[in-house]
Amino acid sequence: MKKNSSNLYLIAIICTLTLSCSVREKKDGIGSKHSFDSAWRFIKADPANAQDPDFDDSGWRSLDLPHDWSIEKLTDKNSDSLIGPFSGSSVGKTGTGFTVGGTGWYRKNFTLDRSSSNKIAYLQFDGVYMDADVWVNGKHVGNHPNGYTSFWYDISAYLNPAGQPNMVAVRVSNEGFTARWYSGSGIYRHTWLTLADPVHIAPKSVFVNPSVVDGEKAVVDITATLLNRGKENKEVDCSVTILDSSGQKVGYSRTNLQVSTGHPAALRQSIEIERPQLWSPDRPYRYTALIAINAEDENEDRIEQAFGIRTIQIDAQSGFRINGKKIKLKGGSIHHDNGLLGAVALDRAEERKIELLKANGYNAIRLSHNPSSPYLLEVCDRLGMLVIDELYDVWEREKFMPQGYHLFFRDHWEKDVEEWISTNRNHPSVVMWSIGNEIMEAADTSGFRIAQNLAAKVRSLDPSRPVTEGMNDMKGIFSGKDHWDEQAGHMGLLDVVGYNYKSHKYESDHKKYPQRVMYGSESYPLKAYQYWEKADRLPYVIGDFVWTAMDYLGEANAGNTKYVSINAPKEKSITDMVNEGVPMDVIASFAAAPVKLPAVFVSGSGDLDITGEKKPPMYYRDVLWDNSPVEMLVHAPIADGMVEQTTDWGWPDEWPSWTWQGSEGKKLQVRVFTKGDRVKLELNGKLIGESPVSDRSEFIAAFQVPYQAGELKATAYSKGKEIGSRTLRSAGRPVAVRLTADRSEIRPDRNDLSFIKVEVVDQNGLLVPTDGIKFKFSLSGEGELAATGNGNPVDMESVNSTTVASWKGRAQAIIRPNGKKGLVTLKASADNISEGRIQILIKE
Repeated sequence: MKKNSSNLYLIAIICTLTLSCSVREKKDGIGSKHSFDSAWRFIKADPANAQDPDFDDSGWRSLDLPHDWSIEKLTDKNSDSLIGPFSGSSVGKTGTGFTVGGTGWYRKNFTLDRSSSNKIAYLQFDGVYMDADVWVNGKHVGNHPNGYTSFWYDISAYLNPAGQPNMVAVRVSNEGFTARWYSGSGIYRHTWLTLADPVHIAPKSVFVNPSVVDGEKAVVDITATLLNRGKENKEVDCSVTILDSSGQKVGYSRTNLQVSTGHPAALRQSIEIERPQLWSPDRPYRYTALIAINAEDENEDRIEQAFGIRTIQIDAQSGFRINGKKIKLKGGSIHHDNGLLGAVALDRAEERKIELLKANGYNAIRLSHNPSSPYLLEVCDRLGMLVIDELYDVWEREKFMPQGYHLFFRDHWEKDVEEWISTNRNHPSVVMWSIGNEIMEAADTSGFRIAQNLAAKVRSLDPSRPVTEGMNDMKGIFSGKDHWDEQAGHMGLLDVVGYNYKSHKYESDHKKYPQRVMYGSESYPLKAYQYWEKADRLPYVIGDFVWTAMDYLGEANAGNTKYVSINAPKEKSITDMVNEGVPMDVIASFAAAPVKLPAVFVSGSGDLDITGEKKPPMYYRDVLWDNSPVEMLVHAPIADGMVEQTTDWGWPDEWPSWTWQGSEGKKLQVRVFTKGDRVKLELNGKLIGESPVSDRSEFIAAFQVPYQAGELKATAYSKGKEIGSRTLRSAGRPVAVRLTADRSEIRPDRNDLSFIKVEVVDQNGLLVPTDGIKFKFSLSGEGELAATGNGNPVDMESVNSTTVASWKGRAQAIIRPNGKKGLVTLKASADNISEGRIQILIKE
């Protein structure tokens, strides 16, 4: 693809695979694909010879996957700097949220029944962090250092005859400072065992892509690789049937292939669909492709696979269009963790995350800075969330992390790209491939070479999507000079260029490179208006991705607000030291020093907190994105002699609350957000004042209001007509705990969850936004507490404890079923107020 072309991408994408199998299966794969998540043994240690089948693991823990040991309580009795999963001696410090990696082992015994004789067996891992070694029956199968990409092995040659026991062992090493954020540790995503006949469809080889899409028809090209692991050549009957969402047949193709033993054969079919229904964020319509192969001797393979058809056009004149419709990407960058669950990628946690973002107006996410779980992309397909799928945060040069992935990049990049693209290219939600983020060598010749290789490899595997990269002036950050333009050649290799915090470069760069398509790949929450105004106004800027849509573990304090004495000197961060030219050995010594806990362990930069609750910047974004006509926030009282400090990733300490006991008569700042032209503010029915609002004020009206309990109401007007209002009411004293479930019925599936909102309320049911009320949890029935905590970025004590403090009047408990049908009862009690109680029904 040439950079100066209009970049028309016509894409029909496979969404998921559903196998014809009686057990729970992943919607992706070949043959009979079984979940391999249950009944593992684990130890966080590195015992010798643990790969041997006869090794005694009876003292190890029993658990089900996915599993993340870094979110579990630490038990070092010799350390006085531990709180829950956090350690003041963590090598990652604020970067990894004071959590600890290390080395752990997993073992699982399994036996294949005699009907599995002569089957080909594939063992698949959706994600292991990191540097995983796999053994089967004591024999080393392979090593996979990348902690985020899916990988798989043909383990047929390592298995014992059907009917005899087998043992798989996995050693996971997350030693040292390996990530700039919370990575988690262990087999934190799903595992799968696939059994296939000797002639079968090769793993991850299916790709569906339309050659023509218009209002009248779509010609869908389907390719796959067939393997013959048998002893004889086979004549194979291959068919593809396409069904619409109602199950009606809309397309069919059939062919015969000669598949020789040991020689892959390419299946290529083209099917025309009349008057196709198109996939879009507003209407994520999907078809189903039934791909079947039949060889001699009853050898067969069959895949039922959902897919979507849609077109993408991207150019500097008209921006981003899907199915011909112009849209701006209302985006957010997200990391892969699931808040209080850590990195554990349970299906419901992944689904809820996308549901929350969709409900808050996002139509796009950027997977920062690594591939997500395959299931998260399935959810994006189903719910209509556009995705920038990103692979790397580093290439060959280190970025602050001595044990980072730069150590593996040179030997593994090509395999990484193959695993990444083949796993994810069949999702209509994925609209761009991002090959990197803020790469250290981006301005150098080595960066140009690597970008050229990566882009070429991506396009060879999927020519249907644009290639992008999140660019920043990393050379300039360390030199103190502007080296942005030195990356122009590098940017010329990309189809779309991501600008990290560089919106001030948009218009000047457009004059230099008029065909360049841009977007804000990262932006500051505190400067939301400036970023969105340019993204909305400039046709060659296709959207903006705030850093971040949700809070995440690690990169602690990036966006958290605090109060300090007016005369206190500014604390120096590692970034400040780098900018001031402090020697790296001095910085390293500073970074390695133990930290006294508790300390901030959450980024603080999210529009939503780690429990999924809205934070202040989300209310402002609601107005910017026209999701709400008016919103109102009240700044917390500031003590005399103190001043508020925050960063551009943060936000002032203001909340949608008019409950500030103890501040009677003190003037509080009230800010009202609206795209109307006038705001009226009333307290207890009395006019406080009116204020004009416009884009010059960034849609903000500010008032100083003496606090008096009651009702605060803001009304917004446009050209004299009321367009909306917001009312905040003062809460009374706490009287009860209220429990509310996001879903009161869940399935007896270990991948399902119920997220329980825990609130302190007054006698009228109003939230009492107080901190520090201690909730004590007890649970009975067919489930367990998978996680507990709150959104407070410094409350380490509450993380995964049975006693959790309230923050802004709230906390969270997450219930996971044990696999059986029945009821789960959760109780939450607190001193001097009524207990809360809720029941969750577990049924098919």
